[in-house]
Amino acid sequence: MSSTSGTKVIAPENIDYNISKIGLQSLTRDLAFQFRPSIRVNAVAIGWANTDMNKDLPDDYIKTELEKIYLGRFAKPEEIANAIYFLASDEASYVNGSILTIDAGY
Repeated sequence: MSSTSGTKVIAPENIDYNISKIGLQSLTRDLAFQFRPSIRVNAVAIGWANTDMNKDLPDDYIKTELEKIYLGRFAKPEEIANAIYFLASDEASYVNGSILTIDAGY
């Protein structure tokens, strides 16, 4: 699990979080190469989602962020789970070393 903070978000106040996600995405690609061809390694970079982590954000901050999201809402947890299910399935048998971004076009 990763975050769009590793690739798309510019937020210097969260540099520690952002750099950890950049590292995780690099690790994903490195492990995919190292364990090829028998083990596939992918990551999911999530944008805003309706989770406990985000439940106490100020309303004005949420409003500002929603204006940046093409679909105008935060992801439902099951939408993220569906993407993870896909990556773990045989339907994604040719997906390896990928970072699947789930952010509704943020």
